[in-house]
Amino acid sequence: MLGPLRRPDSYFQRHTPGLRLRRAMTVALLVALVATATIGVFGYTLAERAGDTTVTVDNENRPDEWVCEQHGDDPDSPFADGCDQPAEREVRASSLVWDAVEGQLPLVFFASLSGWFFGGVGMHLLTALAGGEGSFGDSLAVAGWAQAATLPQFVVLGVVFFTFASGFDFGGGEAALRSQVATLRSDLQHPLVVLGAVVTTVWQAAVYYHGMRHARNVSSDAALGIAVVVGLLSLAGTVL
Repeated sequence: MLGPLRRPDSYFQRHTPGLRLRRAMTVALLVALVATATIGVFGYTLAERAGDTTVTVDNENRPDEWVCEQHGDDPDSPFADGCDQPAEREVRASSLVWDAVEGQLPLVFFASLSGWFFGGVGMHLLTALAGGEGSFGDSLAVAGWAQAATLPQFVVLGVVFFTFASGFDFGGGEAALRSQVATLRSDLQHPLVVLGAVVTTVWQAAVYYHGMRHARNVSSDAALGIAVVVGLLSLAGTVL
């Protein structure tokens, strides 16, 4: 089952042409689900840690202050509607956190699947320029297995996420929450995360390299050049 990841050279040499696209698609789907679950569990953990804590946020039902200053005293003005409401309101921190995370889950899922599909398209086109032969289905199958090489990175991200969640402070208001989220973004540049990204990128590039050589019948030099380009683009998208 893990032959394309453990021994990509011998696996693709034996099984191409005619790779099992359905199996590779299942792998790509599994990666997308793992990526989504990693973010979802992180958001759920944060929401649970928040408990019954409330934070003060801007009241979205109240017009801007300048609108109320100009029209608030005019009961007949349609612009005055809502000016009698407070400028801020209290909400449960758990709801605020989960709403923010929940909105990202479909994006994470489809971004992962798109990465697989466009990775296969890009590999197919680049190898075509290098005189490659073989079916588009085989290109997608190689890209699907290459996606699986990114799974260890989610373990690293999970450690970072849960370490961050353990020290999250929900009592400082909306501005403090946003500041801590910004801190999380900087934590994602941690050397451990970057090292994990480098390791998985090299592994992924190896799968692409051997897959292109055998599935698309391109030269070693062409496969290496394309694998390096794809790997650098993947690494930049992960750590930047």
